[in-house]
Amino acid sequence: MIKKIISFIIIFILIIVGWSANFFNVEAASTYSQSLKKGINQFPDSYQSKLKKLAEKYPNWIFQAYNTGISWNDLITQEQSGNIHKNRVPVSSPSTWKNSCGFSENGWACASDEIVKYYIDPRNFLNETQIFQFVETSYNSEVQTLSAIQNSVKGTFLDNTITCKDFNGNTITMSYSQIIIKAAQESNISAFYIKSKIIQEVGSKGSNSVYGIYPGYEGYYNFFNFGADDTGDPIANGLSYAKSKSWNSQYKAIIDGAKQIGKYYIEAGQNTAYFNKWDVVGTKILNVGQTQTVSSKDMFAHQYMTNIMDPTSQSYSTYKLYKNCLNEKITFIIPVYKDMPTSNSMPQEGSVKSISLSKTDVTLEIDEKCIKELIINDAKNHSEKIMPAIEQVLHETGLVLKNIDLIVCDKGPGSFTGIRIGIGTALAFQDSLNIPCIGINALESLAYNISQYGLICSLIDAKNNNVYYGLFKHSENQYSQIGTLEFKPIDDVIYLLKSQYPSNSPIYFVGDGALANKTLIEQNISNCIFSDKNNLSSYSLGIAGYDAYTNGIQTSIMPLYLRKSQAERALEEKQKGVMQNGNY
Repeated sequence: MIKKIISFIIIFILIIVGWSANFFNVEAASTYSQSLKKGINQFPDSYQSKLKKLAEKYPNWIFQAYNTGISWNDLITQEQSGNIHKNRVPVSSPSTWKNSCGFSENGWACASDEIVKYYIDPRNFLNETQIFQFVETSYNSEVQTLSAIQNSVKGTFLDNTITCKDFNGNTITMSYSQIIIKAAQESNISAFYIKSKIIQEVGSKGSNSVYGIYPGYEGYYNFFNFGADDTGDPIANGLSYAKSKSWNSQYKAIIDGAKQIGKYYIEAGQNTAYFNKWDVVGTKILNVGQTQTVSSKDMFAHQYMTNIMDPTSQSYSTYKLYKNCLNEKITFIIPVYKDMPTSNSMPQEGSVKSISLSKTDVTLEIDEKCIKELIINDAKNHSEKIMPAIEQVLHETGLVLKNIDLIVCDKGPGSFTGIRIGIGTALAFQDSLNIPCIGINALESLAYNISQYGLICSLIDAKNNNVYYGLFKHSENQYSQIGTLEFKPIDDVIYLLKSQYPSNSPIYFVGDGALANKTLIEQNISNCIFSDKNNLSSYSLGIAGYDAYTNGIQTSIMPLYLRKSQAERALEEKQKGVMQNGNY
């Protein structure tokens, strides 16, 4: 089961989930050897281990090496020379992502050599999701069906039916999904690619480029942001281009826009999202629909977008479109360069690569492997730090908020303030992005730290010999809660376990409450085993939330406190004192 998880603990977690029930079957071994013949052995060694892992899981996938003939150093020099508008990053990016070209406009800045090296290196994206920036963009009617598009546009502005004019001036009524399929048929471009490109360019809610109401350009539409240069007013620039093309209906703008992508990019050999951005295919346009192989000096300039993260971001939306047909034959065209360095890592902001933090952490996991973790060592000011932390992780992983499918929030027990901040942030994302949101209790997420089968006792230290207590059973890859979650004296927990559970079966203890009472537990329970993973983990929380969501378990996001706050307890004590004195 595929899990792509970006998580935050404040306690708060946000997860990006794309899933599909694809398993390596008994025929995979023989089919895998065929996959090797289909392309993996064409790649340098530094590519092969990751591609082999993908081939093992998806033996029908085909990997084609595109040998550019370009040296790595020449690639970076050419990409970073000439036009200062060529490669951009958000101005909010870490300083190591930006160079001193002097350009900063509309929220974008020039990209540094180091961040370009990271995003242009294909080896950094050979995982199950990000590899879809290399997927071939031809139309396949068997896979790219109308129903697949209809399902994919739910919750976006494309989930609508419109009435407009066709190229002959006839009034037509069609859904956006039908128009996308029509555009795919006429342009021979993947319907998935067209849909992903629209959402990537104008967002899930659309922009002023697609509603036909922008002042001075009423009645004109540009779904692919052709001509929308960042200098000046990009919306006006794009709609000016649309006006020159007579895109005065949604139907015309999508159909003709797709044809234009096909003729100027796909037919030119730039037939993947990666090649749309990075012009390394060795072709240039002579006339529409005609190409000619040219020298490297004619490369590098013909790029669809300036955002260097765009192919990676688009890969997530494309992957989700393919999630129900991942076992089909899918072709990926992956570039290879000469004299490539061993690796190109993500440039970090000073020591930010790992900021150690007590209460707030942000991690990104894909395919059950953590690829990004940000920990901030500050127990205070959570409300001020959570959004910058989220923004930083998204930037550094090439993701955007519209990639998020599910929000999971730790609902306690724990810090009253931290829980409220986390839940408030989660609900804000839920309301603004229309994303499902569920809550997972901290004791359950602790249980997910234990991989062994058996009884799991999760304990969170509540001071004064008290704990937050939860008992769980792990069997057959399922975690189930036993009884209720409670606030108890540790002595009561020990008595319950001794009296109700046999001593011949191990009980796994996890959490800071287990460590704080380890000696007492060992003295009274002979079958205790203590975990070496006792911190609340954003990864475990994310997996717990993912499991709940995919199993259809509806969990409330309301705070779970298990005991009253200090203020409430103080008030009760005060009231008791008043009553005892006869003044109440």
